[in-house]
Amino acid sequence: ATFNVANIPSGTYKWNCLSCNSQACAFSSSNRTIKIDSTSPLVSFSSGTEANKTSKTQNWIYINISATETNEANITFNLYNSGLTFLKNSQFSTPTRSVVFNSLTPGNYYYDVLVFDKAGNFASTEKRNIILEREIQNPNAPSIEFINPTPENNVIKSEKEVYINVNVFAMNFSFP
Repeated sequence: ATFNVANIPSGTYKWNCLSCNSQACAFSSSNRTIKIDSTSPLVSFSSGTEANKTSKTQNWIYINISATETNEANITFNLYNSGLTFLKNSQFSTPTRSVVFNSLTPGNYYYDVLVFDKAGNFASTEKRNIILEREIQNPNAPSIEFINPTPENNVIKSEKEVYINVNVFAMNFSFP
């Protein structure tokens, strides 16, 4: 026999079966439990996550979220390039709420976060955009270039004399 129960509200239910004919009844001595979860998770960006269309001089993106879900299965932090092509993600089966994508090159990036529950419901944040810019060097800051015969860094030498030769590039430079 088959039976169907529709429109069951979210909750935990116990059930078993009893079957009878004109001769006798058979009863399942063990209850079964089913949990109905028709509620999607709640997810939103939290403090520390940059506002949409932010421009930063850095090579990383920090994403922090708030999520509410009693039957959480996994959470996925996605990163996309300027054409919204998927680049990489970080996926967790534990209730992780923040992630950092490191060592990114300057460019235009998008990111979002998806939370899935064990019943297959899911929710997503909006896609946010961040522009990572190259650090601008101070054009007036001096620079030093070591040139021959200066020894390489971390070299072990037997000579008791070391010759160091440098080029110094600077505006308004003077020796003390």
